[in-house]
Amino acid sequence: MLKQFISKTLLIHQNEQRETFYFLSLFILIGLAMGFGKGITETLFLTRFGIEYLPTMFMLTALGLLITGLVYGSIVDIVTPHRLMKILVVSTAAVIVGSWVLIQSMTLSLIYPALYLLQETTYDLFAVHLMFYVSQNLHLSQSKRLSPIILSGISIGGMMSGVGLGIGTLVLSLDNMLWL
Repeated sequence: MLKQFISKTLLIHQNEQRETFYFLSLFILIGLAMGFGKGITETLFLTRFGIEYLPTMFMLTALGLLITGLVYGSIVDIVTPHRLMKILVVSTAAVIVGSWVLIQSMTLSLIYPALYLLQETTYDLFAVHLMFYVSQNLHLSQSKRLSPIILSGISIGGMMSGVGLGIGTLVLSLDNMLWL
């Protein structure tokens, strides 16, 4: 009954429910992870360097996005969207683990600006690729109806991460929050 009501209200056809749920769940999960990452890396950077370095970080982020955009544009037609999604997720996880190891084992403070730049670049790269990923898996009529529902997953995940960060910082230290 509830399933039929939701499908009718959101204009999700019977044969599209699994695919819509998959994409919405994926977007919520990625939105959650990116929200945690953004909040944690910004806090780690700002508590160690302060706001006076933000203009420099904004310029470096723009340069990083330019380079990332050029590289992404050159490989997006070569690698399938599904395979590229796997590569992005695995490489992001590797960077997170490597960063955490460096944070735990070194007193090198440059890891925080590097982590900040990587997070900002990764966040935008995921945003672009997720829209491309959905567009490659939906027909035009499906895309018009389902994209707003699916893309809302990023915002839902971001809201969940905000609540999670608030609660998590009360329970865990900020450095340990990086594992989330």
